[in-house]
Amino acid sequence: MHAIHSQVSIAGPETVGWLLSDETDMWAGAGDADWSGNHPGEGEVCLPQGARCGYTVLERLGEQLPNDQRLRYMNYGKGVLFWQTREEAARFVNQFQDVVSADAYWYTDANVCSPTEGGALLGAPSTLPDSECHRAANYGLTVDHVRSLVRPAGAKPVWAFVELGHPFSEDDWPTITPEQVRAAVWSSLIHGARGIVYFNHSFGGPCATQHVLREDCYADTRETVTRLNNQITRLAPVLNAPFVDDMTTADGSVDFMTKYADESVYVFAAATDQSGGEATFSVRCFDDTQVTVVDESRSLDMVDGRFTDDFVNGEAVHLYRLEGQPSCPLSAQQ
Repeated sequence: MHAIHSQVSIAGPETVGWLLSDETDMWAGAGDADWSGNHPGEGEVCLPQGARCGYTVLERLGEQLPNDQRLRYMNYGKGVLFWQTREEAARFVNQFQDVVSADAYWYTDANVCSPTEGGALLGAPSTLPDSECHRAANYGLTVDHVRSLVRPAGAKPVWAFVELGHPFSEDDWPTITPEQVRAAVWSSLIHGARGIVYFNHSFGGPCATQHVLREDCYADTRETVTRLNNQITRLAPVLNAPFVDDMTTADGSVDFMTKYADESVYVFAAATDQSGGEATFSVRCFDDTQVTVVDESRSLDMVDGRFTDDFVNGEAVHLYRLEGQPSCPLSAQQ
């Protein structure tokens, strides 16, 4: 097992990276004011009272870590995603760490649909309807937003954050299902996430715990995450390959990415509409061939460079491998 943490005094060879903090953009804000040294719940954080000192916090925390070439990781929250200007958020994303993520729990947060949160990210002037808010596709949009802040583009790996169980204390808020976990992870990967972080705590709901993946009451979630992690590991050479530009188009409510790896073209696709639906993919440089649906024991016919598949609901994900070689050169980007 490897670890990323901030406990310098007990670090050993298992420690592969340093954690600066969590959601400092929310509890300290975007600013250069003095930091009292306090964290939330310990008293006034920024000095003078009411000031913002998030940049100061991360600078000081970074100075306390060894300069030993281990990666530095930081997770942000609703400040970077929703509340701060692009310039303020970009400073957080680019200045303090090597690897970055930001969390928004689209399936389980009852507040995230408001016009000042999810509505702000999606450009909606009012509260988002459930069909546009509590959906897997928004995890991918979260990754898109953070990636868009990285300068120069592509210079910093962006990880995704996906909740497990019931991450809020309000018992009447939703609990994420195993199918939703899988859909959220694949949406994130399709949009360019280079890693997945699971939030492993349930603060309410039917099974409060600090370790969801160990509890019998979350056995279905553990089984799904285990299969999902094994699938991601097996497909890592594809996920780590460059994106292929301008090769695939889709007619239907889906997000997708195209990759070229192991002398094969892959198209990974996820539904964006809660009701699902049919999608037709057109792939340049292919005519008639077979399309293998990875891990589903079935295949599709591609005719004249097009194939069609059904996405049964908003959690549907299909991974396609095109048999044969493309008939033209490919352009790619990281």
